[in-house]
Amino acid sequence: MKKNIIFLMIALSGFLFIGVQSANAQIDGPYQVSFGWDDSNCNCSDPVTKLVRVVITTYPGGLPVDDSDWDTPSGNPETYDGETELIDCGEPCYTVTVFVVYLNNSVPCCSGYSSENVRGEQLDEGYEFPDDIIMN
Repeated sequence: MKKNIIFLMIALSGFLFIGVQSANAQIDGPYQVSFGWDDSNCNCSDPVTKLVRVVITTYPGGLPVDDSDWDTPSGNPETYDGETELIDCGEPCYTVTVFVVYLNNSVPCCSGYSSENVRGEQLDEGYEFPDDIIMN
């Protein structure tokens, strides 16, 4: 009888472990974040250097997941292609923050940012910010 109970407990523990793993399956590989910005409030004089940065942290908690570092955008809107391990979380478990900065002679003259809480699947499928980032 004791052997049956021990076997049953081990089997149930295994099923529980498999269930938890499938609920938070790992997503390997690339993800995309698309965003645009409105610079109509900017008053920068030439020459202007435009920079963007995409930062992903855990939600809640704010632990770092991925950081694009500052990069020159190819256009507006911009799509950032990243590569990191994410989980298929089913509810928001990441915060994506996008920063846009304009520099005039290496001095910031206009900037803006926006953050969204997202699921891992949204990043894997390609997340698009719903609104333009307003710069001031």
